[in-house]
Amino acid sequence: MEFLHLIRWQDIVDITLISIVLYSLMLLLKGTKSIKILVGLSILFIVSLISTYVGLYTVNWVLQSFLANII
Repeated sequence: MEFLHLIRWQDIVDITLISIVLYSLMLLLKGTKSIKILVGLSILFIVSLISTYVGLYTVNWVLQSFLANII
């Protein structure tokens, strides 16, 4: 519990603002096709991170090329 004294009020405001923005975005996208696309892109991004960590260079190259063309 020693880390609690390291938290500044700016950190709390920062986390609160990001939480509000993300929650509002989720409410806006809920029930639309956009959320399915966002979930799919998130999965591809996570697989890309895992392939980088594990050392799957070809899989990582394909995913990075694919994500670069989408974004």
